[in-house]
Amino acid sequence: MKNSTDGFVIAEEDLRLRGPGQIAGIEQSDNIGLSIADLIRDIHILEHARADAFAMSN
Repeated sequence: MKNSTDGFVIAEEDLRLRGPGQIAGIEQSDNIGLSIADLIRDIHILEHARADAFAMSN
């Protein structure tokens, strides 16, 4: 992380290292209990799904 000034790169590495935390809480690291997706393991699938969703909305 110290080699980048790109906030997105830093945020992704932080997510990988500390986990997603709570969606509506104050804790920084925790398992938020998603029953289908894992935000770290499935990042490429989620990015693809997001791009598809935006493409459909246009």
